[in-house]
Amino acid sequence: MYLTRLPLARSDDGQVLAIVAVSMVVFLVFAALVLDVGNWFSHKRQLQNRADAGALAAGVEYQKSWASCVSGNATTETTISNNARAYAGDPIPTVPVITPVNTETASQANLNVWINSTSYDSATPDGGGPCFNHPADPADPISPAGGYWTDVKVKERDLASFFGSLGIPLTRNIARARVAIHPAISDNGFVPLAIPDYRINKAQARFINGCTGAEIGAAVPLAPLDTTGNPSVSGTALWVPDNRPGPQPNPVTPVSAPDTFQLTVPAIAAGNGCGGPGNNSQDYIPIEVQVRVTGRPDININAPCATLQSQTSADCFSDLTEIRAYTGGTIRQRPIVSDVTFGGSITTPCTQDAYYARLQPAQSNCRFDAVVNMDWDTRPGNANAFSAILHIGSSNTNYPLLPVTPKPGAGIKWVSEWRAFGIPISSIGAKDITVEWDWNGPNNGTWTPST
Repeated sequence: MYLTRLPLARSDDGQVLAIVAVSMVVFLVFAALVLDVGNWFSHKRQLQNRADAGALAAGVEYQKSWASCVSGNATTETTISNNARAYAGDPIPTVPVITPVNTETASQANLNVWINSTSYDSATPDGGGPCFNHPADPADPISPAGGYWTDVKVKERDLASFFGSLGIPLTRNIARARVAIHPAISDNGFVPLAIPDYRINKAQARFINGCTGAEIGAAVPLAPLDTTGNPSVSGTALWVPDNRPGPQPNPVTPVSAPDTFQLTVPAIAAGNGCGGPGNNSQDYIPIEVQVRVTGRPDININAPCATLQSQTSADCFSDLTEIRAYTGGTIRQRPIVSDVTFGGSITTPCTQDAYYARLQPAQSNCRFDAVVNMDWDTRPGNANAFSAILHIGSSNTNYPLLPVTPKPGAGIKWVSEWRAFGIPISSIGAKDITVEWDWNGPNNGTWTPST
């Protein structure tokens, strides 16, 4: 009998080490992927914060300068762009230099910020800047109807991996935000901005001599007019003089009818700050109307106007309007402007009131007319000897005043209406209105232009 000896089986020593080695490589790759992806999202979130901050900063500038923006003011447009860039952390200095903020996480050396660009890689204009009214574009996923906007695109380049060649570098990380201007669809139960809404605790009117700055008479307390039998525009309240004896109740209660008060106008005399009698002197006293309101009982309504304006629950509206007190008799040597009002234009009227309009993009081409009434007293002569222009604010644009009402015969007291046509809505706002006229008439010779 022969026995064949079989060879021993191969040893398993060292196989576990090989498996562990291969597994460690796979584990490191997955760990690198997880950490890199987390890093991508961290950078993405920070880039989105930058874009959002830039768009919100542009929105604040729109609120400050909307009227000048839609009128094509290049400086305003640059200011909006610069603030959007600064809050998006743009590493490129703007002029004037605005220090970039929100510069954390993403590398400033690898960052690009583009305003109103169609590309993340270069400044490719989308048609215009923040003050450009973009046309409708159905392909625009954000604003297909067009309009005014500031679009902020932010891109970070070459985001390296934590693990070098084992990791996965990201060549491009992007974010985008846009602030667009749209008309309000409804404000019923919707507050887009948080604005303090005070219940007025006390109100008064004061009258200031525009020549000397001195107050005329005592302050006149004001109270809301009871709407029973005295309806007012929805959402508004009419405040009227209140002569009830004793201190005003807190809060002020409505009155059924307005009271009267006496205002003694200072006499015009030489040396009172407005000039005295004469052919070329100012023959009226400008009386400025000032309104004060408080929202808390602990605020002193008689404090200086600047003090009230600095508080959050009070205000002082200085020079809210002006009353002109003219003299009678021979001292008046020239025609006077009795009043200036604004209304809808005969040609392209705006749909809103000229005094309370909120400018909307769709109304950028509508117009107002200024109506100026000239009181000629008993002065004869023909209207062809009279010419006048109207200025609004600091604008260099002159609006000629043209006669509307026919001039009656000589020697009859009359008031004529003159109208400046087609004043653009962009001219609205708290601005001084100046009427300058020139008249060569037969009454005591020629008088010089006046305002």
